[in-house]
Amino acid sequence: LRVLRPVGCTLPVQLWNFRAELTARDRRLVDVLGCDCVDSDEHAQATGFDWHRSWWKGWQLKSYALLHSPFREVLWLDADCYPTRDPEYLFDDLLYRERGSLFWPDLSDSSCPLPADAPLIFGAPALGDLPCEAGQLLIDKGLCWRELTLALFLNRHADFTYRLLW
Repeated sequence: LRVLRPVGCTLPVQLWNFRAELTARDRRLVDVLGCDCVDSDEHAQATGFDWHRSWWKGWQLKSYALLHSPFREVLWLDADCYPTRDPEYLFDDLLYRERGSLFWPDLSDSSCPLPADAPLIFGAPALGDLPCEAGQLLIDKGLCWRELTLALFLNRHADFTYRLLW
């Protein structure tokens, strides 16, 4: 947020967090920057979603927050992503408009925790040589609803899914 606002970004922002992650002071600080904090634990309790009782719950949060945010189009940025210009222009990208998603490659020397053939378990093609950056993505929920609900289903069953793929 301290980077988004100075580069001119006026898009609405939500910060999805787990209950113990933010203090009342933290919430006040991000509120000043025009951010709506969403208590993921409280939200999930209302929808009947169970977080896995491990570090996996952070991974589960991404698909959950993407589907449950009020925005049809979501630019997801992890806390360690630092845009150098207003990212609003990305919503006009021709491939994004056509396909409903935009992803960025990760560093070529990034280690990928999945074996290249892991997606074959689910009938998907094997991974390419260039890893995908998971900390930033742009998605149109209207065009990618089926894929997002599948991701949430796999994350709802994280104990099985993550052990199978890890």
